[in-house]
Amino acid sequence: MHQTELERVRQARICVAIWAVAYEFYAHSWVSDAKYDETCKEVECDLAIATDKPKLDKWYQKNFMAHTGQWVHKHPDLKYLKQKVKHMIWLKENPL
Repeated sequence: MHQTELERVRQARICVAIWAVAYEFYAHSWVSDAKYDETCKEVECDLAIATDKPKLDKWYQKNFMAHTGQWVHKHPDLKYLKQKVKHMIWLKENPL
């Protein structure tokens, strides 16, 4: 199954946000630096592509920086992202 351009852009933005929160707030590195950098460059190249979230599109255009994870500290959905990351960490540390 092939992803649409919109799905690819959304997935890349979600991944880098989750990875940045995990690293910046919880000292968890879920992907290699190379993978993070590669995906960040993809996000950076696709900033002009509109998704179904115009407020987030504008936020990424104004605040996203591919060379650092500091941008995530100002993410408008930071509380939600932190909850998701904490849950993912818990699941990883407490397998069923």
